[in-house]
Amino acid sequence: MLESEIKYGQLSKRPDISVIDRNNLVYLIVECKASNVTLDQSVYDQTMTYASILKPKYLALTNGLEHMYFQFQPETMNFVSIEDIPCLL
Repeated sequence: MLESEIKYGQLSKRPDISVIDRNNLVYLIVECKASNVTLDQSVYDQTMTYASILKPKYLALTNGLEHMYFQFQPETMNFVSIEDIPCLL
């Protein structure tokens, strides 16, 4: 699903890509930036805004040159950095 609108308080937000699993749950949110944009805390925070609503298992941030992946850890209620996203199949 590309750029589906979600509500965050009074604001409308649009994650770039949301991958839905067979149970119709959000498996992955991907935030795509231009190649000249650094994947910094502000990009992570933007993606976490979407994650707080959609509750994905995984997050991916990319600017086409650099890629960062995160997995939700229920025991700590946080996302942790991982090497890659597991296959959905």
